[in-house]
Amino acid sequence: MKVASVKTQHALVKPEKPAAVKTESKPKIPEHWRKMSCEDYASKLNGMTRGQLMQEMKALEKALSSGVEFPGRDAVAQKLDLVKKELNSRSWGVDSFVQDISRLRTQNECATMSTAELQTELAELYAQRDSEKEIAKLARELGFEGTSQFDSNYDKDSPMEQRIGAIEMELTRRGEPLKAPEKPEIPEHWVKMSREDYASQLNGMTRGQLKQEMEALTQALSSGVAFPGRDAVAQKLDLVKKELNSRGEGLEGFVQDIPRVVMQNHYARMPTAELQAELAGLYAQRDSEKEVVSRARELGLTGTNQFDSNYDQDSLMEQRIGAIEAELTSRGEPLKAPEKPEAPEKPQPPAEPTYEEKWANAVRQLNAHFDLLDTAAGIGGRDGIIGRADLEAAVQNPGLPQELRDACQFLLDNPAVFNRLDVAAGIGRVDGRIGRADVARALSELENTKSLPNKLPYFMSA
Repeated sequence: MKVASVKTQHALVKPEKPAAVKTESKPKIPEHWRKMSCEDYASKLNGMTRGQLMQEMKALEKALSSGVEFPGRDAVAQKLDLVKKELNSRSWGVDSFVQDISRLRTQNECATMSTAELQTELAELYAQRDSEKEIAKLARELGFEGTSQFDSNYDKDSPMEQRIGAIEMELTRRGEPLKAPEKPEIPEHWVKMSREDYASQLNGMTRGQLKQEMEALTQALSSGVAFPGRDAVAQKLDLVKKELNSRGEGLEGFVQDIPRVVMQNHYARMPTAELQAELAGLYAQRDSEKEVVSRARELGLTGTNQFDSNYDQDSLMEQRIGAIEAELTSRGEPLKAPEKPEAPEKPQPPAEPTYEEKWANAVRQLNAHFDLLDTAAGIGGRDGIIGRADLEAAVQNPGLPQELRDACQFLLDNPAVFNRLDVAAGIGRVDGRIGRADVARALSELENTKSLPNKLPYFMSA
């Protein structure tokens, strides 16, 4: 695999006080994740819908994957296991669903990697698997337990085997071998011999020897494998061509055909989308250069005839254009990539509910979920009282319905509404404690105002 080189630059600067290092903030952990017993939590999960369970699982996974240590991490991990067990007990196949997602991500990642990177990683995985199998075999012979990881189930479902399968599938789809081509053997004199000494050596060769030397140089350069001294080898190939042409043996056309063949083989391995993108870039470059040359001719500048018939046929850019066009035509693909369809217009978001609608929703939600909110903060037992701590805990609980959480947030954001609901039953003063009687009285008043839309609580009247 490619390893990016990192260059550091040292500058003479006045030392400064080091900046404070930002630490990742701890995730917000609802109190019931840590303090609720496994039995009570399992009972709570049993009453959740599938969507609520999925939301709870995502929130737990996000907290555990943050990489930040926090109190009660083991308890949170136990809660995540309980959610998964509850989902699996309902025959929703979460295990296979998660495995399929993992496989799909691996396949998409492999599709973005180059062939050389895939072949290198596959060779490393093969070596790792052989090594682990050898260790497991030895462990079995010595009588150690827990060494059955290479049975049929492991070969199919382990992350390493899934990775191997995804890479093998991607290479097969591209028509590439699973093993990377070996680096060509480069004679030392191709790299280290000076141009003058090499040209003198060529002068003493026969025509057959020169052709063999040219074929060997061309094969090394067209292998597609990087090696030290590649530029020096390319220079030696140019010297061989010049030597052959200088003898008047009519190899100009033959020499021109060699880079064309190399170019065709290169483009034959590229995906269609990459070919179309490169061709579009070449078309734009050619049009730009032609425009510049046309303008230069109008101004009377010399040396601007590179776009005559000879250039159109033999220039490197035109050869590349021709090779890509031929490859796309052989595949039956258009020369221009299909344009991406325009994204559909986004639907308009629903209208923001009015203040009165939010009030009505808050009352109905508290009435419907009173027992749940009664102990939402995990403080004390069920006492028929909802406090601010219960509403705050409900807002932070992703396992609760969103409509209920929005209603709790509305009451917290509007103290006047909270206080009105606090004394809705006409018992006592404002003390930050909403009783069941307060909610029942507010709901009764709300139902009575259905036929009297202008009769609103005094604090909401215009």
